[in-house]
Amino acid sequence: MSIIYFVAAFIIATTAIGYKLYERGYLPNYLSFDGPFILIHSRLGFGYVEKIAEYKRFWRTTAWGGVLFALIGMLLGFIGIVTSAASVLLSPETTQTTNPQNYLAIPGVNDFLPLSVGIEIAIALLVGAVLHEAGHAILCRVEDIELESTGIVFLSLIPMGAFVEPDEASKNLATRLGRVRMAAAGILQNLFLTAGSILLVVLITSMMIVPASGAAINSVYDDSPADNADITGNQLIVSANGQEINSNSDLQNYLESTDEKEISVQTKSGETATISRSLFITGVQSEMVPVGKTITSVNNEEAYTREDFQEIARDGGEFMNLTIEGQSYEIPAGVQVQLQNGNLGYVTQVDGERVVSASDISNSKLSNSESITFYTSTDGEWVKNTGETTDIQSVDSGVAGIIISETGLTYYPTEQYLGALQFDSAVVNEIGFMGVLLLWFMLPLATLLPGFTANFPGFSSELSQFFTVTTGPENVVFFIATTFFWMAWMNFNLAFFNSLPIWMLDGHHILKDLIYEADERLDERFTAIFEAIYYGIPFLALLALVVIIAAPVLVEVL
Repeated sequence: MSIIYFVAAFIIATTAIGYKLYERGYLPNYLSFDGPFILIHSRLGFGYVEKIAEYKRFWRTTAWGGVLFALIGMLLGFIGIVTSAASVLLSPETTQTTNPQNYLAIPGVNDFLPLSVGIEIAIALLVGAVLHEAGHAILCRVEDIELESTGIVFLSLIPMGAFVEPDEASKNLATRLGRVRMAAAGILQNLFLTAGSILLVVLITSMMIVPASGAAINSVYDDSPADNADITGNQLIVSANGQEINSNSDLQNYLESTDEKEISVQTKSGETATISRSLFITGVQSEMVPVGKTITSVNNEEAYTREDFQEIARDGGEFMNLTIEGQSYEIPAGVQVQLQNGNLGYVTQVDGERVVSASDISNSKLSNSESITFYTSTDGEWVKNTGETTDIQSVDSGVAGIIISETGLTYYPTEQYLGALQFDSAVVNEIGFMGVLLLWFMLPLATLLPGFTANFPGFSSELSQFFTVTTGPENVVFFIATTFFWMAWMNFNLAFFNSLPIWMLDGHHILKDLIYEADERLDERFTAIFEAIYYGIPFLALLALVVIIAAPVLVEVL
C-alpha cells in the first residue's frame, strides 16, 4: 500500500501547486483545470477532422456499432461492478484483484503491468486515447457540432487521456440520436483499433515468432528439489541426463519415462545442475498434510516419482502412511471427490476395482459404473461408506487430493500462449473461437484463472528468451508485437470502461440521450421509470466502483 500512498501524495501536492500557479496567472492560456485534472487545449488537426468527416453516411452507419457495443458493455459492466462490490463487502480483505494499485494503468505499480513493457503500454494508451477523442471530433462535425478545442488530460503530471471540447450551443441543437452516435464514436474507434491490432499480432507472431528450443521454466517452488539444486525461474533447460530437450513436453515425457532419481540438467546459458527427485507437495485440496514439504516415504517405502507413489498407495490397502519431515500422516489411499452433499469423500473402489488417483477415474468410467466405496471424516474419525457414482459431484486432482511435483519446476506455457496469440487452429478446435478470444484478453491476468500459473505481458525482457524470432531484428520484432498486443488489450478495455453508465463517461451520455428520446416518444406514464433509470443506474455504478476501490483500503488501514 506504500506505493498507493506515495502516488496519492504526489498527485495531491503537484496538483495543488499547479492550481496555485494557474490562479496567479503563471501558466499559459492553453492550460486549464477541471477539478483535479489539467487540460492542455489545442486546435491542431481540425482541418484533417473536417476532411475525414465528409463521409457522413459511413460514419453515421458505423457509429451504431459503437452504440450497440456500448449498450452491451453498459449492461455487463453494471452487473459486473455491482456484483463485485457485493462480493467485496462480504469479503473486504485485499487480494490481487481488489488491491487498489491494480486499478491504476501504471506499469511497475500495477502487478499485471510490468515496468519492462512500460513504453509499449504508454504508446498503446496514448494512441488509444487520441483515436478515441478523434472519433468524437469526427462525429461532432458529421452531426454539425462545432469544436472549441481538443487536447490532452493530465492527473498531476500523469497523462490520463485526451479530450474533445464541443461547442455547447451547437451540441444542444443536434438531435439526441446524433449526440448518441457522437458519444459512441470514441468507443467505435477503440474497437477498430482493437481489431486491427489483433490482426497485426496474429500476422507477426504467425510469420516471425516461434517457441525457443528447450523447456521453459517459469518458476521454482521454494525448498523443492529444483530450488535445492540452485535452479531459478526464467530459464530454458536444453538437456536432461544428456538427452536433448526441445520443449516442455520433452522434459515432462523424459521424467515420466525414466526411473533415475538424479536428473542432470543443462540450461541454455550453459549452466548445469543436478535435481534429486522427490515427492514435493505443491498443493492439497484439504488440510490433511502440509504444503511445501517433501514426502520421504509411503507406507515405509521410499518413493520419488508420482508413479511410485500411486503404486505403493494402490498395493498397501485402503489407507496409507505418509512420512513428512519425520511426522506420520495416515489418510485414505483413494481419490478425493466433492460429494453431492457438499462433503469431501475419498473413493477407494469403483465397482470393486481399486482406485487411488484422479487419473484412475475418467468421466466414461464413472458413467459406466454403479457402486463406489468411499471414506468420510466424522468428528476426526474415518467412516467407510458405500454409495453410487451419482453421489460424486466432482473429482479432485492427485492422490487423496495431494498435488505432487517431482522436481519443483513450473513450466511457462510458451506454445499454448503463442498458439492463442496466433489463433492457431489446434487451440481454436480445443476451446472454440470465443474461448481463444477470451483467453487472448486474459493473458496479462492469466494467473487469476484456475489452472494457470503464469501471465503473458507481451514479449518482455523476462520472457523473450522463451521465444525465437525467425525473420528480422529480434528486439524490434518483440517490441512491435508487444506494442500491438497492448494496443489491442488497452483499447478493448478503454471501450468497455467508457461504456459504463457513470458520470463523465461516454456510457452516461449515451444512456441520458437514449432515455430522453424514449421518454419523448412514449407515454408520460413511463417518465418516472425513465427518471429512476437515469439517476439510479449511474449512482449505483459509481457507488459500486467506490466500494470496490475503497473497502479493501479501509479494512487494511483500520
